[in-house]
Amino acid sequence: MRMIYERMEYLVRQGKDYSGLLKSLIGLLTGDTASPGLWTFYLADCVMPDDADDVLLNGRPISFVAQADDIAMWSTSPAGLQRKIDVFLLWCCVNFMVISAMKTMWMILGPPPRILPVIRVGPDIIKLVTKYKYVGVMFRSTHRYIFADQYTAKAAKGRSMSYAIFAMESFIGGLPAFEGKTLYMARLDPHLTAGCEVVLDVETELLGLLEDVQHKFIRRLLGLTYRSMLCVLFTETGILPIRYRRIVLALGYLKYLVLLPESRLAWSAYMDSMRLARLGHKGWVNDLRFVLLHLPKPVIATIGQLSSAETIDDLIDEVVKSCETSLQLTIDTSPKTVLLRNRVEKGDDGSLKAVPLHFRDYLRAPAVHHVKAVTRWLTGDSPLAVDVLRNAVRGREPVPRVWRLCRFCHAEVEDAAHIFLTCGVNEELVLLRKEFLESAYAGDDALRVLSLRIAAQDMIHTLVARRSLRNQLGKFVWNIGELLSVQDVFIAER
Repeated sequence: MRMIYERMEYLVRQGKDYSGLLKSLIGLLTGDTASPGLWTFYLADCVMPDDADDVLLNGRPISFVAQADDIAMWSTSPAGLQRKIDVFLLWCCVNFMVISAMKTMWMILGPPPRILPVIRVGPDIIKLVTKYKYVGVMFRSTHRYIFADQYTAKAAKGRSMSYAIFAMESFIGGLPAFEGKTLYMARLDPHLTAGCEVVLDVETELLGLLEDVQHKFIRRLLGLTYRSMLCVLFTETGILPIRYRRIVLALGYLKYLVLLPESRLAWSAYMDSMRLARLGHKGWVNDLRFVLLHLPKPVIATIGQLSSAETIDDLIDEVVKSCETSLQLTIDTSPKTVLLRNRVEKGDDGSLKAVPLHFRDYLRAPAVHHVKAVTRWLTGDSPLAVDVLRNAVRGREPVPRVWRLCRFCHAEVEDAAHIFLTCGVNEELVLLRKEFLESAYAGDDALRVLSLRIAAQDMIHTLVARRSLRNQLGKFVWNIGELLSVQDVFIAER
């Protein structure tokens, strides 16, 4: 190995330019492909003797774990921890390594003793802390949930990333929905799911921190207000709610654990958690069962189902189905989402079927402001009286639907069907409608005939579903919104 490094030479490339040859004369060159393997060889003889105060996983004593040179040790007593540190310090002295006492810390998990012990690295006293980050996961010993700081840290990171993504709008204009979803999955989702394989969402309040970041990002991407329904953020984009996303990833990690060989530490930890679950104690497995059981549409998982790769795959499908069922139920029962019901999408085999979670075709229109206008109208967040007067504001109570009358004719309820296809009082509105329908009917006699046979609301479904009308529909809805903005909503006297 030394012969290889004595003869090895490097060069640096920057674009088309190359440096001269150079050698790594001290240690390993940072980033060298051999570095991880050589470090593993170097640390391989660091073996600690079993200790009476060792932590046991499935009956297996765990002395320490290491991520490169970041090493963590556990013991059930301060004296046991001190013995481990002394053994490791001796190994370091023999192998030409130095432990940095300033960077070394220790933590008490559980009730602290009345008199705090002192832990040393050689002659140096190391600091007692209540929170620490190891391998990207935040630990806190003074909170009832040890991973509480993980949520606050990742929510803050996600929020900053969200701001950074939308900052590009000052250079490119509006961020298109498809590209926004791509950036979300690449840059924001990793923060919102960080550590979700082991950090399970047993605290609803903490999970809400991550959900808030996700909701605000998608609302801004689609141009929806803070009053918009949450379910439409996912039914229209195909993004999985972060609660379900984290559970699916945790179940995928469980499948990985089940298939591990018995020699792996992670397998021992999994088997120890299974033992605790069978005894009815708290642990990772029972926490996973808890979060599945407390979904809006619960998923019941037995301990036996969590021990087989095949049944875990079935559970993942059940979680996704639970999400889709919950979202579809909200769509089918809310008065805000009348225009989103009874939709079908064409599958890979050409068949039409209802798909609750899907990136909708109308979001692919090139004009971002047109896309946002259509989204607001379809999801019950529009400037129409039927949506505006639904909510209470300062000085005004919610108006019953029957009294949310059209600002132009004052005769019928001002909803999408009425403004799109019925109201004939405002001349500019009639002209916009005429131009749009003429372009829609051009070369499509079947659509013209269909418009005479179906209700106005069903006609809107048909127009939205026509991919060929994507651009014209967006422009039409945008122009109507501009027309409505110059005249206040009509509030009838009762």
